[in-house]
Amino acid sequence: MNLFRSTLLASALLAAFAAHLQAVGNPPELVSYQGYLVDANGVPLGTDVGGNPDPANYDVIFRIFNASSGGDLLWAEQQTITIDAGYFSVLLGEGAVVGSEPSPALSEVFTGIGADERFIGVAVRFEVGGEFTDILPRLRLLTSPYAFLATQARSVINPDGQPLITAEGDQVTIAGSLTTTQPLTVPSITGSGADLTNLNAGNLTAGTVPVARIPGLPASQITSGTLNDARLSSNIARLNTSATFSGDLRTMGRLRLNNANYSIGYEQLIIPILGTTITIRNMAFDAASGGYVWRVDGTQRMSLATNGNLSISGSLSQGSDVNTKEAIVPVDGGSVLERVRELPIYEWSYQGQPENRHLGPMAQDFHAAFGLGHNDTSLAPGDLAGVSVAAIRELSEIVSAQEAEIADLRASVDELRAAVLLLLEAQTDRP
Repeated sequence: MNLFRSTLLASALLAAFAAHLQAVGNPPELVSYQGYLVDANGVPLGTDVGGNPDPANYDVIFRIFNASSGGDLLWAEQQTITIDAGYFSVLLGEGAVVGSEPSPALSEVFTGIGADERFIGVAVRFEVGGEFTDILPRLRLLTSPYAFLATQARSVINPDGQPLITAEGDQVTIAGSLTTTQPLTVPSITGSGADLTNLNAGNLTAGTVPVARIPGLPASQITSGTLNDARLSSNIARLNTSATFSGDLRTMGRLRLNNANYSIGYEQLIIPILGTTITIRNMAFDAASGGYVWRVDGTQRMSLATNGNLSISGSLSQGSDVNTKEAIVPVDGGSVLERVRELPIYEWSYQGQPENRHLGPMAQDFHAAFGLGHNDTSLAPGDLAGVSVAAIRELSEIVSAQEAEIADLRASVDELRAAVLLLLEAQTDRP
C-alpha cells in the first residue's frame, strides 16, 4: 500500500512556448512541473507537527511512461527538491540519470505516434539511504494554454489562420509560393509546377526528363544553368553525345551539318516519292562536288550532284504491285500508238550542261497527249515505259496481222503460179 498521494496543480508547462506566438529555433530541453504532496493522513509534506510550513529536502525520482499503469518507461531522472507546505516546483531535465533507466532528450519523449499519451510517475525517498516509494496514481501530462499552438505544427498558418503548409503522414502540401535562400532537397514533388520559377537547370542531378514533357516544359521558368545530358531521356538529342532513338526522328525545318564533309549514320531514311518508297542508307556530303553520295560497304552506289543529276550503279525499281493500285482500266493500244505518232520527239540538253545530249519528248507535250503524271513539267519513268509498252504491243499486233495477210497472199500467189504452169503445159502438148 502506498503511504503518500499527490495532487498536481499544473501538469507539464511548456515554458519555452508560453511567452511567444512563434516557434523558437532551439527550445530548451526542459519542462516546468509543479505538484502538491501530502502523506497518508493528508498532512502536507514540509510542515511541522503544528501544521506550519517547515520546508524540507527530499530525493525524488520522476519517470515518464506511455500508460497510466504498466506500459513502457520512456524517461527517468532523480532530483533533490524542496517541498514547502506540500508544494514543489522543478524543471524536468535538470536531474541526474537513474542507473540504467532511459534518459533521452525530453523532445524525443513527446514525438511519434501516441505522443499525446504520456504519464508522469513520482517516487519519494523519505529517509537518507532508504527506499523510494512510488506515489500513485500516475498523472497524465496535459497541455498548457499556449502549448495548443504546437498543434499548428501540422499546418503552418498565415496571420488570418489559413494553412500555408500542411502535413498528412509523410506528404507535405504548400498552398502558396516557396522561396528558399539555400538548396532545397526533397524526395519528390507533385503538382503542375507552374509556380516553380527561376530554376537552375544545372541543379537537376537525378532522374530524367521524359520526352513527353519536353515540348510543354515552361522554359521561361528555367532562368540559369544548363540541363545536364544525364537528366534527358535517351530519345532526346544531346550535345557532343551519340544518341539512339527508339521512335521516328522528324524535323519540320532543315537538318544542317556544320562540318564540310560529314557523314550521317542511321538505320534507314525512308522517303515516299510518287507512291514509291526509297530507303536511303549511309548518306554523306561530298565536299569535292558539293553534292551527296551513298555508299554500301564502302562502295559508292548512288550520287546526287548539285546540278540535279542522280546517278546509280545498279537498277532502279519502282513499285508496281497490282495490290497497291486502284481505278484499273484497259488501254486502247491503237489510240496510244496514234498519240505516239503525233508526239514530238526532240534531241536536247539541260541548261548549263551543253555537253550532255538527250533524246525524248517534252513533259508539256507528253502530259497534253496522255494526261499522265502529277504535273506537266516532269516525266515519270514508269509512265514513259507504260506508253512505250502499249505502243510496242499495238505495233506487234499490227505486224502479226500483216504477217498473216502476207502469208495468205503468198499462198494465193503460189496457187496462181501452179495454175499458170498447168495451162502452159497443156498448150505445149497440143498437136
